[in-house]
Amino acid sequence: MGEAIPWIKASSTALQAVGTVLQGRTDDQIARFEAAQLDRKAKARFAEGAREAEEQRRQGRLMQSKARAAQAGGGGDPGDPGSLRTVAKIGAIGEYNALAELFQARTESDALHLAGHARRREGRAAKTSAYLKALPTAVSAGEEFYEAGKEFKRKKRLKSTLWLPEFPPT
Repeated sequence: MGEAIPWIKASSTALQAVGTVLQGRTDDQIARFEAAQLDRKAKARFAEGAREAEEQRRQGRLMQSKARAAQAGGGGDPGDPGSLRTVAKIGAIGEYNALAELFQARTESDALHLAGHARRREGRAAKTSAYLKALPTAVSAGEEFYEAGKEFKRKKRLKSTLWLPEFPPT
């Protein structure tokens, strides 16, 4: 049993190095998964913003239509410059609201994309860090395996140089 202890110690050190590397890889995979989720959220937010902007435009057109109808129903001239300016202002407000919604959606989408990019970088850093942490442990394991092998060879050589009488004597 005493001969196995150096080998067990060296194996344990080697497994510790492997565990460190596997942890780093797992952290990287988790980070990439979370980054992909953030990218999907960013695309969904931008699409939602585009739909909301289109709704703002529709509301603006609807308000313009109602303003024209109210002017015509009240006996006003729809071609009057004052009426046209009012309708144009209503349309401009609707377009402004649509563009503001698109800008907000794009800003939030970009923030989510940046968060995903940062998460990917964190994952790569964790993976690299794990390799760098495992390197000294792996070197130590190699040294322990070398020493265990040297000790094994020394004991084997010692046994082969001992004179043991034959049993049973002839």
